[in-house]
Amino acid sequence: MARRKKIKPIDLQAELNKILKKYADDVTACIAPSVEKAAKKGVNRLRGTGDYKDRTGAYRKSFNYDYDKTAFGATAKIYSKDPDYRRAHLLEFGHLIKDGTKRILGKTKAYPHWKPVHDEVIKEFREEVIKGIKGAGK
Repeated sequence: MARRKKIKPIDLQAELNKILKKYADDVTACIAPSVEKAAKKGVNRLRGTGDYKDRTGAYRKSFNYDYDKTAFGATAKIYSKDPDYRRAHLLEFGHLIKDGTKRILGKTKAYPHWKPVHDEVIKEFREEVIKGIKGAGK
C-alpha cells in the first residue's frame, strides 16, 4: 500500500499542482510518440492503397509527413509533395471532363484513398492515446 504523506491545509494547493503537472507531463510524453507513429502508419498505408493506376509510382512516392514537437505535445501532417499534390484531390473525388469548348463530357471515377486511411489511423491513434493516458501518473 502506498505511504500517505501528511500535508498541511496551506500546502494543499501546491501539492495538487505538483501532482497535476506530473500527470500532464506523463500524458504529453505518451502522446508525442503516438503522433509520429500514426503519421508514419498513414504514409505507409497511403502508399499501399488505392485502385488507381500509378504508372510510374511517382504519386505513391510523393506521400510524406511533417512532424513538429511543441511545448504542448506534437503535431503531424500527411501530404503529397509537389507536383503530385494536385492529383490527390482529383483522384479522391473525381473531376469533370470537358472537351476544347465549354461542353462537359462526363465525370471521371473517384478513387477514395485518403479518407479510409485517415479514418483507420485516427481510430488507432485514439486507442493508443487512451491506453497511454490510463497508464499516466502511475
